[in-house]
Amino acid sequence: MSSQARSPRKRSLPTAAALKRALHGIDLGRVVRRLSPGETALYAAVVDPQLARRVWLLQIPMLPGPYAGLTLWRLVVIERWLEPEHPSALLAHELVHVRQFHEQGIVRFTFDYNKAFAAGLVTQRSWSKAYRAIPAEVEARREATRWAMQRSEAPRSVV
Repeated sequence: MSSQARSPRKRSLPTAAALKRALHGIDLGRVVRRLSPGETALYAAVVDPQLARRVWLLQIPMLPGPYAGLTLWRLVVIERWLEPEHPSALLAHELVHVRQFHEQGIVRFTFDYNKAFAAGLVTQRSWSKAYRAIPAEVEARREATRWAMQRSEAPRSVV
């Protein structure tokens, strides 16, 4: 190893081409995709279309516990595949989290989210109640429900 200090490499998210190379042989069209132009317009009430264009959807058939979706920055992981032509209150909910990550930053959002969850566990003594009381979850459920009602979609409970 050289005694010279290495300059830190700037890390970035993999490109679509890099993901395709890494997952060679897997039908990526059924596992990972970006939002379609129609979807970015459809969900504009919950997330800016420019930000929505940078979102990745990843389908994993078995998420932990009762969760149907989860968001990690601009990666939305969903349990069941969502077709672009079928709007979803679940996707609206997860896109609110994408916006929250963007507005607050990864570190602040993650810290505040986990702090609220831990405090809820102490006071509520219930995983489910603590989760439902997290301010980011309250906001995401409220906005997704409003979005669904504006679309005349029957309001459904979103996780």
